[in-house]
Amino acid sequence: IGPAVWAAAAVTAQLVATSLVLVVVGSIGVGVVGARWPRTPVDVGLRLLAYAAWSMPAFLVGVLFLRWLLLPHGWFFGGRPGGGVVHWVRTMTLPAITLSLGFVGVYSRYIRSAMLVSLRQPYAVVARAKGLPERRVVLRHALRNSLIPFVSALSLEFAAIVGASIATDYVFGMGGLASLFIGSLRQADPFAMTAILVLIGGTVAVFMFLTDLALGSLDPRLRR
Repeated sequence: IGPAVWAAAAVTAQLVATSLVLVVVGSIGVGVVGARWPRTPVDVGLRLLAYAAWSMPAFLVGVLFLRWLLLPHGWFFGGRPGGGVVHWVRTMTLPAITLSLGFVGVYSRYIRSAMLVSLRQPYAVVARAKGLPERRVVLRHALRNSLIPFVSALSLEFAAIVGASIATDYVFGMGGLASLFIGSLRQADPFAMTAILVLIGGTVAVFMFLTDLALGSLDPRLRR
């Protein structure tokens, strides 16, 4: 079962990695904009979109994408990623957006709330008093401190991201761990199921270790 498990794990790993990039970039972007212009129409609109995105499960978003965007002759399509960069982008874009959309909705709230607190801290006030532009105060000083709760929450929810990737993989028929796991259930194969669960558990443990290192880099006080 080794080759089948590793081949399926490679597909799921690509999906999770791409989605994590979208989650980080999208959460920081939405959170910073909302904190920079709080209680404005832009902030209210982003918050409404964040709540709507978080309220919809990944498999429902995937089904809607399948109905609306995967047209018979459309640019995007489902299936196993591979066969060149263009084919990979066409098969990976919609699943990655499906998986990351809800998590951007919730994690952007962490960034916004932490940024609102950081921008009122004494170090931000002193930075403005010294003449630093507001953009540098936001990105250089407030954002770095605001990333600490975001990274902590992301490490705790990584297992949920992996679990949602299983549903996304199954909806789009990508041939990842979801297909292998469903096939193992139908065949009542405990060995393949055990291998999949051990692989997922080990991946979550490694990711949590890496986030601990990232937290130490963001906040030197944690190194002690």
